[in-house]
Amino acid sequence: MSFSETEIADFYNTQAPHGRLTVDGKFVDKNLRFWYQEFMLMTKDQPIFFDLGCGDGRETRLYREVFGNLDHYYGLDLSSGMLRFTQSQTSEVKLIRGSFSHLPFAGESLPSVWAAASYLHLDRDQIESALTELHRCLMPAPAASSA
Repeated sequence: MSFSETEIADFYNTQAPHGRLTVDGKFVDKNLRFWYQEFMLMTKDQPIFFDLGCGDGRETRLYREVFGNLDHYYGLDLSSGMLRFTQSQTSEVKLIRGSFSHLPFAGESLPSVWAAASYLHLDRDQIESALTELHRCLMPAPAASSA
């Protein structure tokens, strides 16, 4: 089954008011939490940390828990509702509305990216172009993770 970006955004916009991707605002997937913390520590010296598909901000809260602030954290999501929800929970976070098919970043500008449960929303025929777009934005020898 294939969904358009509009359909995906509409679905997540309906979920956003409830913060349904976490339980009581907590990061509940222990395995993913472990890998996320490892990735954050691996990229701690990077000037910017990008979370592609930040959703309801579960990684945003974990990033602040680990580093004590959100100075280097940026989140991107297709759903304006999810971005509003995340902003309401964590007002100092820097958020961008955008699509994997047209990332709003200059070429070779991203030192590291995290994309958990994000690219799975793409159809097979969209994956290659989305990864090509990501490659365009990544700096040489980046740290990148997608789960």
